[in-house]
Amino acid sequence: MTTDAPSETSAPRRVEVPDVRNGIAFAAAAIVFALIVGTGLVIWAAASLDGGIPGVTAPARDRPNQQDPPAAPRTIQPGENTASTSHQGQAAGHAPEAAQAVPLSRSRPAGGPTEAELARIDFPIDCPGVGAQVKTVLTDPTGPTVVRVECAAGSGSPPAALLAYAAADTGAPRLVATLLDTDEGLLVSDVTRDGDSITAHTLGWSGPDVPRCCPDVEGTLRWRLTPLGAQRI
Repeated sequence: MTTDAPSETSAPRRVEVPDVRNGIAFAAAAIVFALIVGTGLVIWAAASLDGGIPGVTAPARDRPNQQDPPAAPRTIQPGENTASTSHQGQAAGHAPEAAQAVPLSRSRPAGGPTEAELARIDFPIDCPGVGAQVKTVLTDPTGPTVVRVECAAGSGSPPAALLAYAAADTGAPRLVATLLDTDEGLLVSDVTRDGDSITAHTLGWSGPDVPRCCPDVEGTLRWRLTPLGAQRI
């Protein structure tokens, strides 16, 4: 008797289904990595364009308790409008540049008046009816002018005066010192100058009985001009 072998029951086939969870995790990781890389590139580019080093320094204006570096010194060229430059500096938030002091030029030399200027003034000596005349003018580039003045008597032996005048920017020359006054009754035969030192050789009389024509006393007087006038030495 033939017995049919029982037919083997075939098991169902398993179909390999991909793990969806792993794919989602991989995709999320890729997106996060891309975001990190993109953010890093953006930060690097921004810092580089603004003068900072990513991760080390940041732009000066973004750092707390920091100020902008001082502006480089600038030389004002001749003829440049310093007023407009200062205004622009204030608008930018910087202190205005200090204006350079310009020395003022004198309207005339530091010395005293010239002989022509002295001829137009009245000298303070008493010469009734005849007036005074200039006999000697001693000028110096750095000091007052010393002038020897006598009465214009024409004859006789009128006494002399030595006066020091300073120049004035406006108006007549100014008397700054009287070295020798006519009240001393001396004649001046010669007067010389060496800078601020004045030397005069004088003639005089030993007494009232000596004739005016014939002075019998000789002498030498010296002065030093000072900022306050003159001092006899």
